[in-house]
Amino acid sequence: MTRTYSEKKDFSLLKNAVLEAGALALAGLGKTNLKTWLKRGVEPVSEIDLAVNDLLKKTLMEARPDYGWLSEESTDNSARLDKKFVWVVDPIDGTRAFIKGAKDFSICVALLEGDRPILSVLFAPARDEYFSAIKNQGAFLNNKQIQVGTTSGIPGMKLQGDAGYFKNVKRWQTPWPEMTFGKYQSFALRIASVAAGNFDAAISARPKSEWDVAAADLIVTEAGGMCCDGEGKAFVYNQENTRLAEIVATTPALLPEILERMQGRKPKNTS
Repeated sequence: MTRTYSEKKDFSLLKNAVLEAGALALAGLGKTNLKTWLKRGVEPVSEIDLAVNDLLKKTLMEARPDYGWLSEESTDNSARLDKKFVWVVDPIDGTRAFIKGAKDFSICVALLEGDRPILSVLFAPARDEYFSAIKNQGAFLNNKQIQVGTTSGIPGMKLQGDAGYFKNVKRWQTPWPEMTFGKYQSFALRIASVAAGNFDAAISARPKSEWDVAAADLIVTEAGGMCCDGEGKAFVYNQENTRLAEIVATTPALLPEILERMQGRKPKNTS
């Protein structure tokens, strides 16, 4: 039996599932005998990543069996490509932080309709920060509506990103001006900090995956910001190849100048 989408019921289902997942993650934070290993030899993962993934998948897919599923910690199934609605999940975004017992990790879930998110929740339980958004209804932090900031220029702006990358004068035709930097381990949390107006932009020159960005994309967009690739194109989700090019999340006022500067990188062989 095909279930009809219900914004209210689906959002309630999502919220409750993520809050339960957050409690599970907090119970494992700082665990002395936490089991960890490397995926593909380079990417850390913990038993809590898998436990949170299992909880979310059981809760969300048992309630909505006709929806698709895409998660960092699940084997991908191409059947999702034919689904109208798809859950996109990062059980623990910022696993390195989590393993170290740090607070800058988050649980991220978006519901796509077609190729764009329509519901999202991003929960950083150790920071007591619960971000949420519904398409065309605004973005919220701990149930209070949020908006992106009003900074009008790059000089002095607050940037979530790699300070060394942007300060490397050999990399840029025009050096970036002085900025204040932050770098949460969870990239989704970096984007959410832009939505809340605490930072002006979040930039990653390295490719990410759909599950790293989808939930935060809707949140920053509903907060009046923009989330796009280095050419200013909005992301299209639920693709066969889930990798995304470089990511820029910022305000409409700052986006043109940021994109112009991103295009001003020197060729890689420039010494």
